[in-house]
Amino acid sequence: MALLETANLKVSFTLDDHDAKLTAVDEVSFELDSGQTLGIVGESGSGKTTLALSLMGLVDGAGLVSGNIRFRGQELTSLKEKEWKTLR
Repeated sequence: MALLETANLKVSFTLDDHDAKLTAVDEVSFELDSGQTLGIVGESGSGKTTLALSLMGLVDGAGLVSGNIRFRGQELTSLKEKEWKTLR
């Protein structure tokens, strides 16, 4: 079992003045086993920070996170804030 796994992770934000959505993270999938290291690189504005925030359950209320995030087999995307705080 992977320590951390994402499948088709997507993070979108609705723009204030429009019905349009901004996709900051688009269909990211990876598996990370215990003892492995993952480097995330990209241009400024490419979604690195948003990806990290989504993995910690810290995307603000304007963001919509979809797909799957599993830590030690536990699905995280459906956790309530209290459960996130305990996990963090």
